[in-house]
Amino acid sequence: MDVSLVAQAPKELLPDFGNPISNELLENFASDQLVIDCLTIKLIPQEPGDGVNPIEGVGLIHLRAASEFSLRMYSKEPLVDPFSELKKFANRVPGEKISASEFYDLEATDINGCIWKSEGLLISPVGSSRGTVVTAKFSMLTNTAEIDSRLPSVLNMYFFQPIEVAYTQYLETEVKQHGNTRLRSMQLGAAPTSNPPFDFNFSKVDISHGTATLSVFSKSEAFPPAYETRIIEALRFVTLTPISYCIVSKQSDGIRYVEINPKREYRRGILSPAVPASRPECAHDYWRLFHAYLGHAAEWDDSSTYHPLSSQMYNLINSSSNQLDLVSLLVAIAVEGVLNTEFPDVGRPSDTLLKNLKILMKRVDKSTTLDKGFVERVRGALNAMKNARPKDKLIELQTKLPISKGMINDWQRLRNTTTHSNVAMSAVDVSELYRQCNSVYALLNLLVFSAIEYSGQYTNYGKSKWPVEKFETKVPAA
Repeated sequence: MDVSLVAQAPKELLPDFGNPISNELLENFASDQLVIDCLTIKLIPQEPGDGVNPIEGVGLIHLRAASEFSLRMYSKEPLVDPFSELKKFANRVPGEKISASEFYDLEATDINGCIWKSEGLLISPVGSSRGTVVTAKFSMLTNTAEIDSRLPSVLNMYFFQPIEVAYTQYLETEVKQHGNTRLRSMQLGAAPTSNPPFDFNFSKVDISHGTATLSVFSKSEAFPPAYETRIIEALRFVTLTPISYCIVSKQSDGIRYVEINPKREYRRGILSPAVPASRPECAHDYWRLFHAYLGHAAEWDDSSTYHPLSSQMYNLINSSSNQLDLVSLLVAIAVEGVLNTEFPDVGRPSDTLLKNLKILMKRVDKSTTLDKGFVERVRGALNAMKNARPKDKLIELQTKLPISKGMINDWQRLRNTTTHSNVAMSAVDVSELYRQCNSVYALLNLLVFSAIEYSGQYTNYGKSKWPVEKFETKVPAA
């Protein structure tokens, strides 16, 4: 039985035939039967020392129930002490940091010559005078290889969990049996978009290959650092879920990078996306928002960290909580974080105030009658006045953004942690807290829209009936 999909990569983009992500691997991953046979395995200690040496052998890597990787390696090197691991566990002191010498980096070569790596494994060797069996559990496999630098930039992300995005194009599905068409159907299942110099295509796929794929193509330019991470940051914002890919394959600038992660369960909390995927009239705004966020995030070149904006949104999105008091506190903290990272110069004290603070600081320092501890407290208070408070920033931003006084008042209430400490809340209190939470969430969205320079439709959760409104980014005159 053959199932073909309309959405395909552009024909002029040549494939990378050495890519280890094959149809067989995708099918095995989808069916929770991924096993990688390894002809050689090396476990390299992160901190070599006396009695801590590399371990070599053969074995396999198994993705157990799609939840974590499991290593099983057979080494001919016997253990000096068969009870060493038991002694190590028995002598471990609770609360103490695990020594770096106990962590190993994995380097395994499969039967096709592909070298897989992972870092920071805690191993469990068991053996006797005839050999050792080493087991370990870990959460990611990577492969990096040099390829022909003339190959175009291509990035493929494979998702194996349900994902809600706004589809803008129909996919035609054709099922054949013995060469004859048995079933043809059409459904919304593709979202091709463009953000020069990159072309994007988000498509539903056959269940044996996951649930959806996101492909990015470029004929000329290489991808920015950690582009796959920046894409996930943008997807998390537009979906408001802690979504992540299971498999990614990226070829760019003569390097192919492959990463495999176990499946992760995730869900959205009580808040809804700024541009819901369920509203067809807003589908193009959905992807306009995605690209605006991605363009902003891609400017961050530290591949080991999230963009500062994404860091401020992280806890709110990743909590996936339905606990209203917790979400209310998280959304209020996110507003403060976004103000500090994205609007550092807004609401700054005037030069006159700074001058007066400097004069007062000198007078306090010269005082011979004031207690030393009191002087330190006064210095701390005066230094704090040099920085803009979040409320100062919001008041100034009111002249540029559709921020209401009610939003600011709601933010102040939610930011006060004592409002979240009631033993029990009445239905009326819960309803009011939910309204305040959505009001502050609407404020947060406005701040993000301004930071990423998004223009388009969005749902205003700060107003009754949650109307669809249009946000216009005011571009400063040249």
